[in-house]
Amino acid sequence: MTNNELDNIEAVEPKSSFDATKYEGRRVKIEKVEKIEKQSHWINGSYDANKTVTIPAIEISTEPLDELPQADGTTKPLIVTRRLNLQEQVQPDGTKKLVISKNPKAALWAFMRKLGVTKINDMVGKIVTIITEVDDDGTSWLRIA
Repeated sequence: MTNNELDNIEAVEPKSSFDATKYEGRRVKIEKVEKIEKQSHWINGSYDANKTVTIPAIEISTEPLDELPQADGTTKPLIVTRRLNLQEQVQPDGTKKLVISKNPKAALWAFMRKLGVTKINDMVGKIVTIITEVDDDGTSWLRIA
């Protein structure tokens, strides 16, 4: 191949087989809520890109929206998840207790109020709406509203 031929090689966007927009607005039940541990760069209220700490969170999962074909010929259920942080409150004896913050900026409490529940396990079976969000690079993601 000559240099001119090399210069004529076109750059193309990848073709995605997943169209997230077809699930926009779909209403689906919450199937599972579980406590998990996740990594966070927020340490004592300050962001540090070079360090992480393990924090407690709640992971909310929907019922499967669809079955997605995989490269090996099998299918995988399309489940939308959302992770919301729990808070750790230090007790007088020094132990830590998990709590749901009622701070106006606390996403878990706001989400629970929207669903009309006061206990985490009461979220199971509630109906949520799926929305599509698009990243700066154009990638579409499904999210629980």
